[in-house]
Amino acid sequence: MHKIIARAPAKLNLTFDIVGTLLNGYHEVATLYQALDLEDELTFEIEPASTTSIEIIAAGHEVVPDFPADESNLISKSIEYFLSSLPGNPAVKIKAQVEKNIPIAAGMGGGSSDAAATLVALNLFFGHPFGKEELLALSSKLGADVPFCLEGGTCIGRGRGDDLTQIRPAAGLSFLLVKPNSLSISTPWAYSAFDEFTGIGEHPDLAAAVEALTSGDRQRMADSFGNAFEPLIFTRFPALHSLQKLLLELGAWCAHLTGKGPTFYALVENREMACRLREQLLEKYIQEQGAGRAQTLNCLVAESVQYGARLTGERIVNAC
Repeated sequence: MHKIIARAPAKLNLTFDIVGTLLNGYHEVATLYQALDLEDELTFEIEPASTTSIEIIAAGHEVVPDFPADESNLISKSIEYFLSSLPGNPAVKIKAQVEKNIPIAAGMGGGSSDAAATLVALNLFFGHPFGKEELLALSSKLGADVPFCLEGGTCIGRGRGDDLTQIRPAAGLSFLLVKPNSLSISTPWAYSAFDEFTGIGEHPDLAAAVEALTSGDRQRMADSFGNAFEPLIFTRFPALHSLQKLLLELGAWCAHLTGKGPTFYALVENREMACRLREQLLEKYIQEQGAGRAQTLNCLVAESVQYGARLTGERIVNAC
């Protein structure tokens, strides 16, 4: 039996815009992706079998609510699709233990990154039948964000988000991530509502954001980052707009939704400032709304990284 350990970084959309409709009916997007050092860890136990069986377990010390352990999980879908892409459609017995650190339904690509890590692990187990470009092509069949989660780093995403162009930032970035735990936003609803939205739209300046990142101009980053979903989402969920204003009042250089939300990323100078902003935000919530309300916010400090899903360990375990 092979035991393979992989790590799956979260992603942010530093910019997100909907720019049209593709021939296949999908919305055409333009986004600036960024990978983070906030990661899920996946441990796979894999061995050949006569028929494929898949077991997915949420590991770690804390209970993970809403974690799907059935065939709806992208890990399971990735396994099935990878196997069906190999000659002879081989069968395996596979157990995946997932230590979830990326919040679920947060717009941070947790499921997509787990899928990317699964592809990397299976590619190792089967002796690297697919090169990088082939894996990227496979990953695009599983979801629009999966190719970036495989590629990692900092990328422009076009088309569905899976047409990637890698860029090289001049320096690393630090963030406070803030997710209201009681709120989730449906992706199909968000896109449908965007099409029907009659309010004043906003469109981030992707070209300016890329130039700011590659030059290290943080003021221009703060001015050019943004998300076209925000006018719609803030109309439907005004508490999110209030949260954005509060983050700015407390000193964030900018604060925007990632994906369709509900998670905000607040750009700050360094990790120390992110920790200080977290303390100030929770203190403000306690003062204004009570300690119970502060507990409804999941606040995480994270920094940018220049990698995607990756292997961190492998060993062969001999059965007794």
